[in-house]
Amino acid sequence: MINSFESSDSRVDKSTSFSSIDALGLLILISAAVFFFYPLLFEDKVIFYRDFHFITYPFRYFLSQAYHGGVMPYWTPNVYGGMPFLAAFHPGVFYPPSVILFLPNTVSALNLFYFAHYLVLGAFTYMLGKLWGFSFAARIASSMTSMLSGFIIASTLTSNFFLGAVWLPLIFWSYLKYRQEKRIGYFIVAVLAIATQTLAACPEISIMTMVLLYIYTLWFMPREEGLSGAVRITVSLGLAVVLALGLSALQLLPTAKLLSHSIRDSGINYQDHSEWSLEPAKLIYLLMSPGYSDNLNSKNVPVHFSGLIHTIYMGLIGFALVLLGFCFRREKAVGFWLLVFFLGIWLALGRYNALYEYFYSWMPLVKLFRFPEKYFYVSSFAVVFLTGFILDRLTRDPRSIKITPVLTLLILLFGSIALVGLLNPHLEMELSLTLLFVFGLSYTLFYFGKIKKVVFTGLVCFIVVFNLFLKGSQLLPLTDRKFFEEEPLYMDILGGSAGKSRIYSGRVEKHPQPDFYPNGPTYLDSLIVAKQYLRPYTGMIYGVEHIIGLPGLAMGIRDHIIWFEVFEASKPERRFRILKRSNVKYWINQDKWTPYTKDEQPMILPDQVEVFQDSLPRAFLVPDMVEPGQGHVLNTYYDEKFDPLKKVVLSELVD
Repeated sequence: MINSFESSDSRVDKSTSFSSIDALGLLILISAAVFFFYPLLFEDKVIFYRDFHFITYPFRYFLSQAYHGGVMPYWTPNVYGGMPFLAAFHPGVFYPPSVILFLPNTVSALNLFYFAHYLVLGAFTYMLGKLWGFSFAARIASSMTSMLSGFIIASTLTSNFFLGAVWLPLIFWSYLKYRQEKRIGYFIVAVLAIATQTLAACPEISIMTMVLLYIYTLWFMPREEGLSGAVRITVSLGLAVVLALGLSALQLLPTAKLLSHSIRDSGINYQDHSEWSLEPAKLIYLLMSPGYSDNLNSKNVPVHFSGLIHTIYMGLIGFALVLLGFCFRREKAVGFWLLVFFLGIWLALGRYNALYEYFYSWMPLVKLFRFPEKYFYVSSFAVVFLTGFILDRLTRDPRSIKITPVLTLLILLFGSIALVGLLNPHLEMELSLTLLFVFGLSYTLFYFGKIKKVVFTGLVCFIVVFNLFLKGSQLLPLTDRKFFEEEPLYMDILGGSAGKSRIYSGRVEKHPQPDFYPNGPTYLDSLIVAKQYLRPYTGMIYGVEHIIGLPGLAMGIRDHIIWFEVFEASKPERRFRILKRSNVKYWINQDKWTPYTKDEQPMILPDQVEVFQDSLPRAFLVPDMVEPGQGHVLNTYYDEKFDPLKKVVLSELVD
């Protein structure tokens, strides 16, 4: 077997053939994915919750309709009173896998869209493991960890973060194959993979991927290549990035133009940038992971829900193998990925890291992005790869290391899980303790020759899959497809308003909040009612045009933020005037509480929609103009003394 721990490129598997064992491995991965996503593929279920149901699905639906209509979706009128769509980057208009949205039914197309991404992630983790000389069992364990870890499953609900992450194994595999065999075909695949990851619209993921690949390639460059080898790596990888950016130019150029209108143009301030840093308390999720049931079944969102990433769980065995990696830390590959694992966590801590502010201040491009939790992305793949490396190291020559340090680490991990579980009963420690005990017992039996290697590795793979399936099912909330396909009840009133009048769904007399959810017996009930109240972005599905949007659209256009800031800072009577002068004819009144029946069914009453008969039309002619007064032009336009039917406010002086 090829030694997977040598320090040069000679460590990769020279075999390029695709064997029957590889076919079996990929069949296992496909079968596992089909089994896990069976409700999506065959039971008319759809992903639900967080960004997915009020941002991701509406955007993909709008894009699908544009594809079917044969038009380029430069603009959407359905949110913020109209906003750029193609240039916003987040919608992924030119993202290659979006061609799946040409299928006639958007729900089915979107289910296949995400299913295909999981297959790409699992399959190329497997192929990368083969390139690195992993055994069959190690390839399966690492691929399953990449494809079904709690971290990856939960990140699906934040969409673009997930879409960017899945391409790392393919990028690594294709570029390393090019380095190994010097075939131009692999270089072309690498360029296309980098371009695809770029168009997934999570640029910080793309940057981290390329930095990690560059450092990895230099780290394992054969010593005999010397400086010339480093130059060749720099040139070839730099050329791949330049070509990939060139292929992405149709998207990147309009996005760069729009950036000048964004809050990101001059960088995001430290407070906003570090808003979702990895709380130290969430490190316990490396041991055990919470599901979403506590959130959905509670009145308010639990504290442990906060943050971009719901969990950093990579599977119990994956984390156990990372800890066991300390026994082999002197081996180059293990040492490298251990360093990456801890560096990712160190950066992910963000504001909880005393040195992070210096990193924010001095590292190029960092100020353009948000949420340090994203740095766990590199840690997650370190766990994936260490799973394969350490499993092979434990089984290749078990007597080459003493069993005492291995069992000591496992016992300490067992005690840590028990302690954390006692303090956090909702994490359900019993399963984790049982699986860890089985792992430790089977390793002990294997070490002393009581069971064969194939039995031990088979047990490990089974524990990995069983653990990830069980936890993953708690991290991907599903609902019936009718949630998206059935129109809200208020469409009986609002139908036909598109192109004529806008709507506002929210508070006016009470303090407005763009992320406000209506009352309900549980948080899940609130989400269902919010759909009936036509939350912003849902207009993309049902043909209504909102005056506002929701936080979460990554670009952050300044004018959208200013409008809401003015609206929020105004008194109620002025807020009504602002709405009417913004072409808002229909107000879904969320100042009122939603009544519920005795069996906790919401009563969606028609009197919750108020109609402003004196709202301004979409367009009209006026005979005069006026220059703005002091402050922002909106102060003049929304002034009670100003008559918009007689004058237009100029945004700047005219000669």
